[in-house]
Amino acid sequence: MNAGLAHIFPAKILLFGEYGIVAGGSGLAIPYKRYGGSLKFEAKQLEHSKAIESNSALQQLFAFLNAEKIDYPFINLQSFKQDCEAGLWFNSDIPSAYGLGSSGALVAAVYNAYKTNDNNDLSLVKARLAAIERFYHGLSSGIDPAVAYFQQTLVLRGNAGAGLLPDWSIEQSGLNVYLLDTGGQSKTSDLVEWFKKQLEDDGFRRISQTEFFDSNNRLVDAAINGEKFMFDDILAISHFQLNYLAPMIPQAFRKHFEAGLEDGSFALKLCGSGGGGYMLCFSHSNECEKYFNDNGLSYLLL
Repeated sequence: MNAGLAHIFPAKILLFGEYGIVAGGSGLAIPYKRYGGSLKFEAKQLEHSKAIESNSALQQLFAFLNAEKIDYPFINLQSFKQDCEAGLWFNSDIPSAYGLGSSGALVAAVYNAYKTNDNNDLSLVKARLAAIERFYHGLSSGIDPAVAYFQQTLVLRGNAGAGLLPDWSIEQSGLNVYLLDTGGQSKTSDLVEWFKKQLEDDGFRRISQTEFFDSNNRLVDAAINGEKFMFDDILAISHFQLNYLAPMIPQAFRKHFEAGLEDGSFALKLCGSGGGGYMLCFSHSNECEKYFNDNGLSYLLL
């Protein structure tokens, strides 16, 4: 059995950078080990519908890579094919279409198990992972699978590329950070296209820069410099997203954005593209949990 199959690859959370990355801004993504997945290779598991469905999906991924195999010399396609035919599947509890990088974890697992060399240069690996993830998204930044593969905080600095912050963790932010479940799946591609269209308007682009991107970039800089997050910057992002990115926030969830902004006790923002899935909440304390409970919200403390 391929020794690489045993590794567990975590979900990812994009703390900052949603849509800002599209415009060349900074981003900060972290591994989230509460959820994860690993490749498994046990024939008896194929009795379960989840394993059968996953095996079929992996065979489709193989077919995609094999059809353009000249672009994938870094994957041992023959070994991947043999394992798929023998019942390989991806056992994952990462919620799908929730902004947590479920396909990214799978891509990281496949790359880890079937890569033809151990070159771990970040830019090279990220590009390879992005090429594989094209199967799922058509176009991929490689961020999600890179976070899952390296299992470290990943920082993006616009045109300057990406880097790892191996010693950074959410505890250094100085805030409580929560995931809030909107109760529905997210829809990434349509929302990204909508945002790109809005950026063609000079007025929208200017206000995005001053009320969104600048705050976002300061928060990423704080992580890089080992400083605490400025809550005012998160409030500014929340305010901007509520007012200008309404399509990304489910209608029933907008009142929760408003509630946090009214008294400044907590701030909600998108977790990735939005449109459903999880939202992020930042607060100085756990007092916001009373609001969550009173309003029947499902939440997780990072």
